[in-house]
Amino acid sequence: YGVVTDRYKLFHFYEPDMDYWTLIDREQDAQELSTSERPKGSANVQAMRGLSLLLYQMTRYGDAEAVFRKLLAQTEPPLDAFSLAEAYNGLGASIEMSHTRLDEAVGYYAAAIKTKPEFFAPFFSQIHLLGRICDWREWESHFENARALIDQGASGGMGPIFALAYPLSSTQLCSVTRNRAAEVDQRVRALREHHLD
Repeated sequence: YGVVTDRYKLFHFYEPDMDYWTLIDREQDAQELSTSERPKGSANVQAMRGLSLLLYQMTRYGDAEAVFRKLLAQTEPPLDAFSLAEAYNGLGASIEMSHTRLDEAVGYYAAAIKTKPEFFAPFFSQIHLLGRICDWREWESHFENARALIDQGASGGMGPIFALAYPLSSTQLCSVTRNRAAEVDQRVRALREHHLD
């Protein structure tokens, strides 16, 4: 099976004797050479990130997990801090959505936070997941930080439904809702542009 967008192609080949992924960035590789024909180290990190996120959005969590793991294992070219943090966050989310190994997902969110503290999505995901697994050890300090971030306009992808479960003020709940609505609006506009072209 595969995922194809205007720019990217990602194929997963699997049979008893093979299991590998082929990624093609059609902007960077107009001739669509196979992975084995590309020069070593020319993998497009941004394309892998985008496609792993696309797999996640398609609820192909196991496949997204595999791509995020592959991205984290990549040494050439080395990942920049944001790509590394995004890969850790995506891996945590993919594992969390499988509803198994939740402690492992918490660890990947923590790695994303450590790698890029100003990337807030893993922080909000981590405190949500810690609540799900009943780890209340740092609950108050986490929500003190969460409320401060929300007051500054950051909510890291937190949705209004989850926000209702947290000790937030009405103003903070409205901020979370506005932020989520803006994120959804941006995605809808991008999809419309893509499908109307």
